[in-house]
Amino acid sequence: MGLRDAYHKVHMARLRELDSEIQKLEAQTMQAEASARILYYEELQGIYEKRNAAEMKLEELQHSGEESWQGLKHGLEAAWHDLRDTVKIAVTKLRIH
Repeated sequence: MGLRDAYHKVHMARLRELDSEIQKLEAQTMQAEASARILYYEELQGIYEKRNAAEMKLEELQHSGEESWQGLKHGLEAAWHDLRDTVKIAVTKLRIH
């Protein structure tokens, strides 16, 4: 396994961990009162968009050549941090409501 494949594998595992957090948020949304549900859905929409962007970066990395994947690493890291931070903020914000 090359460095690129190992990098991809690590980030796929991280993405699956965040998927678990997102599923918890979805469950909270289904149990929330109608007024709070709107806030939950808005938060989830932003999370879904960032999750999809991170997954697309992972796919680009997986399909890139051995030499070009290093250039994609920065974009993936940025997408990953953005998604992770958005999930953390949403979890905190939705716990309050």
